[in-house]
Amino acid sequence: MVRLMTLPGDVHRKKFEVAGYDFSMPTDVELRRAIDAGEVSPAVGLPSKLRDGKHRVVVARAGNDPASHVAAYLWLCSDRVDADDNFSRASHLGTSLQLPAGGAFIYNAWTSPQHRGRSLIAAMLEHAVTQHVLGAREFITTMDWTNESSRRAFAKLGMQDRGLIWRCGRGWLQFTLVPRSIDVSELRLAESAPGLKVAF
Repeated sequence: MVRLMTLPGDVHRKKFEVAGYDFSMPTDVELRRAIDAGEVSPAVGLPSKLRDGKHRVVVARAGNDPASHVAAYLWLCSDRVDADDNFSRASHLGTSLQLPAGGAFIYNAWTSPQHRGRSLIAAMLEHAVTQHVLGAREFITTMDWTNESSRRAFAKLGMQDRGLIWRCGRGWLQFTLVPRSIDVSELRLAESAPGLKVAF
């Protein structure tokens, strides 16, 4: 079960400027170099994803030294979200998303333990918004329904809670419950997933 949150581009939101950090969006070559240099864990994700023009990663470093270790990162994509990038506790119950035009999905957000509690996730998203990353006019994300710290982090920037998406089953014996608050004609959920989809 995941919580869906959205941020329309025209919503009034609090602006976040976190002092002492540098924010950037590396290319695939720069991200590979950072991984090879040990500045960020390989768990950050595959640099090759950045080559298709539909994925971007925002990284935060303490200070302005480009060789310092990455304190936090988050990924964004446009067009389509694969189920492998959008699941809570069981990868076989991931939810694919076909995004509306102008929509960007936020996923794989991480902050180093020693840098938590400083609103870095909100600040990185603010950086993405101000840089018009992927031409996005709306930002969308999901998180485990029990992940209150992530919910608070995104709510700080003005993201709105749209309800819970329920997925259960295995193989072709699966079903998805989708909140009626979601315009399923714009945001198509679980399109590549087996089973039934029901709005509740």
